[in-house]
Amino acid sequence: MKRQVRRNVFETNSSSMHSLVIKKESVYFTNEEARDGIYVNENGIFDLSLEEMYFGRSPFQVLYTLLDKAKYVLASMCMYKDDAVYKEVKNVIHSYIPEFIDFELELRAHTYNSISTTEEEIKKWAGEGNYAKKDDNWITWEYELGGVDKDILSSFLKKENITITEFLKNKRYIVIVDGDEYCIYKDMKKNGLINTDNIEKEYPYGGCMDD
Repeated sequence: MKRQVRRNVFETNSSSMHSLVIKKESVYFTNEEARDGIYVNENGIFDLSLEEMYFGRSPFQVLYTLLDKAKYVLASMCMYKDDAVYKEVKNVIHSYIPEFIDFELELRAHTYNSISTTEEEIKKWAGEGNYAKKDDNWITWEYELGGVDKDILSSFLKKENITITEFLKNKRYIVIVDGDEYCIYKDMKKNGLINTDNIEKEYPYGGCMDD
């Protein structure tokens, strides 16, 4: 299970209300569309902004570009740099943008209690050479990969029997980021601002996403 880290958010009893929307038509990104927002340097590196890697109750967002969805996948499902999820996301972007090699991620220090956290877990999270033992704690230097209040993407992919690659490449899959104290998406549908005839289904059902 991915460790969730929440930064710079106002804590209330409200929760995130994310929805994964499936449109009726199945259309894939063109190479030009896939490049939207992705700018690599001369070394093939793209700098991922950490502040845009946390998805909670606000701000309200509609994630539809390849970059937006890639960040959501990393924040929801990626446990550590170079795990299987990370590699699949990289491969998808590279398939559209051949000069892309890797992301530039922030590296930060974290402290974990060695009684409740094993060295094997620390190695998995931080990688070889990126951790040290101090008193009763592990000090690690980890790449920040963002986070979500609740991972609904993993169960969605399993339920729909689709891969991360398919989710990223196909424009029919869109992520709505909302909060249950706002229900902006629900209000937009109720007031006719969204063409619901183009929506095949939404996941999960219930809450603010239903009319």
